[in-house]
Amino acid sequence: MREDFTYIENVDALWNWCGAQKAAVEVAVDTEFERHSTYYPELCLVQLATEGSIALLDPIKCEDITPLAEFLNSKERIKVLHAARQDLEVMNLEGVNLGDTFLDTQIAAALVGEDEQIGYGELVKKLVKVDLDKNQQRANWKKRPLPEIQLDYAISDVLYLLPVFFALKTELTRLGRFGWLEEECAKLGKMVSNINPCDAWKRLKNISNLDDDSKRRAIALANWREDEAKRINIPRNWVLRDSEIKRIAVANPTKVTQFSDLFEERSRNWDKKVRAMLCVLKESRDINLNIPKFRTRLSDIQKQKAKRLMEGSANVAEKLGIKPSVLMTVGDSKKLIKGERVAKYYSGWRGTYLRKILDSEGVG
Repeated sequence: MREDFTYIENVDALWNWCGAQKAAVEVAVDTEFERHSTYYPELCLVQLATEGSIALLDPIKCEDITPLAEFLNSKERIKVLHAARQDLEVMNLEGVNLGDTFLDTQIAAALVGEDEQIGYGELVKKLVKVDLDKNQQRANWKKRPLPEIQLDYAISDVLYLLPVFFALKTELTRLGRFGWLEEECAKLGKMVSNINPCDAWKRLKNISNLDDDSKRRAIALANWREDEAKRINIPRNWVLRDSEIKRIAVANPTKVTQFSDLFEERSRNWDKKVRAMLCVLKESRDINLNIPKFRTRLSDIQKQKAKRLMEGSANVAEKLGIKPSVLMTVGDSKKLIKGERVAKYYSGWRGTYLRKILDSEGVG
């Protein structure tokens, strides 16, 4: 196991490390967390690396991470992460809000032509010529003490992150695209900070073919499920499965006894849960369905326009040397043709390259 790292278990040690790294301009950040039996992710480890130091913070033993929040919330340094979304979510819950002061190497890689979902290990292999062992991704990060193999894995997740970032930064700067990265990461930061609990229904699949009343009931049940999962702090599917939501929405039971055949199994507090759902179903009648997901399907003419939009976008992406989906997704092309204003296509770097194409299809 590497010995040149600091394992932090108390707030004094955390203050000391953050103070010693005060001059750092960039810091690599990664997290390990568990959420198998909870709604909210439980932060289990924070990995940190500057050009001169590596630290593993144990938030299970160090209950006060105020120094970390001050260190990472500061605008004086750039925080570098890979595939940052979940890390941002779990850190936000602990009072660590990176805002627009982080950069994501997965996004950076996509902007120089790599796959959108390229993994950290693959990037390290390509840019640093090191093969990483990723067999600890599903390990238990709550157990203490952490075994050496997990500590080594945790260290490797930040050890090469800054070298990867510097290589990508050089290429982005050469291409004149570093501003693109800043723009994309700022959008991601805002999206994570502004998650709307009333959008829980958007996780549901295959409900667009339901009649309007059934859709209203499905939306109401999904939002109720989200609130319950948060309140009890359990996974949402432990409250109600997606398949159960759809069955209830279609059946529209009006009595407690009518629920029995709609569930795969009875959970604890069955009667109380069912009575709560009856109230939800009654209140669902007032839900407004004037929302994009439930608008009519594309007409044949609209399909042709969406196809031309994607073809034009793909041509631009090819000239830029990036994957087509980085510039525009198929889903977004359909939204645009249906009249939805997807903001990222009308401003910033995408707007610059897609304006003429959007105008040609009447969606400018």
